[in-house]
Amino acid sequence: MEKISKKILMILMAIMLVLTPTLANAAGQEVHNNRNYNWYIDQGYTGWASDSNCGPSSSVMAEKWYNPNANATAEMARNRYPMNGGWWSTNTVSQYLNDEGVPNRTVYYSGENTLTSVLDRGNIAIICVNTGYIGFNNNPYSNIGRFYQYEGGHFLIVKGYVYQNNRLYFEVYDPNNWGETYSNGQPKGKDRLYPANEVSTSINRWWNNIIVIGR
Repeated sequence: MEKISKKILMILMAIMLVLTPTLANAAGQEVHNNRNYNWYIDQGYTGWASDSNCGPSSSVMAEKWYNPNANATAEMARNRYPMNGGWWSTNTVSQYLNDEGVPNRTVYYSGENTLTSVLDRGNIAIICVNTGYIGFNNNPYSNIGRFYQYEGGHFLIVKGYVYQNNRLYFEVYDPNNWGETYSNGQPKGKDRLYPANEVSTSINRWWNNIIVIGR
């Protein structure tokens, strides 16, 4: 009986040795679905409906990410669907992407793995959230957390993820920037890191789907 127990223990230890590197690699994984050109848009400079242009801005960012030759602007997108200067709906975003030939599909959001799986396949996503559930961070040198006071409905792009101190963060292009920059001149909404659990809550409390961009 003792020999059998020792044998089982040795098998379990061998399994742990095999799995441990895999788990460590998963915790250290980073995904950045970037492009070698600038496709970020600050909605603060998008014309007469800038206050409501997170939808057009996120849609055109997705278009530019997919098609490097796209010459669209958020103001042009707004003029196509003016909505009296009000918010775009998720249906309007999908319609614009379809008009522009950008592959997209709406997927139910069932948790952080929904987004990480999309990103692992080389895609990006447009999400529609309640920003009030993403923690505010007034540290001007930090790229973690919401950097503006606004709390409410908002579109933004999720383009990657990273682990820091064993915590998962989604890397986003947030168009609600309005000229805010770090000391090096980079917009604060570009490559911003939002805690994954807070992003999940912000999705579930507003529109519990995501729009996947890519094939």
